[in-house]
Amino acid sequence: TGQGVNLFASATGSQPLAYQWQCNGTNLIGATNTTMPLSNLQPRNSGVYRLRAANPMATVYSPPTKIDVYTPLTATLANVVVYLGNPASLNVSVGGTAPAYQWYDNNGNLGQLGLEWVNLWDFQTPQRVKTSREASVEP
Repeated sequence: TGQGVNLFASATGSQPLAYQWQCNGTNLIGATNTTMPLSNLQPRNSGVYRLRAANPMATVYSPPTKIDVYTPLTATLANVVVYLGNPASLNVSVGGTAPAYQWYDNNGNLGQLGLEWVNLWDFQTPQRVKTSREASVEP
């Protein structure tokens, strides 16, 4: 998120050549050069980009280029006080693009994939929670 990229494609043929960049098959307004600068990318800019080149004889397309823009993950885990051997319920709040959850304790994987909460019976101090994008919260 917020980064930039320059796309470039070229075509050869009889002049005049006209260029038009597309995203997901839609013409991008003002994008009529062989270079397509994209700046401050956001998730809404994700898509398949290609350049259309045309002259009076033919129209050709560049190979498509897929761009995926993800929002960075942020995670917060509330402190919980639990007496050893009692049950505990933990919740994590994760912001970002498509998080997936995996809970761990000091002994390894708790096997609770996909949930932003976990119930623990016979509580043994969780160590961290990780998402599929590798954000983590350490108590």
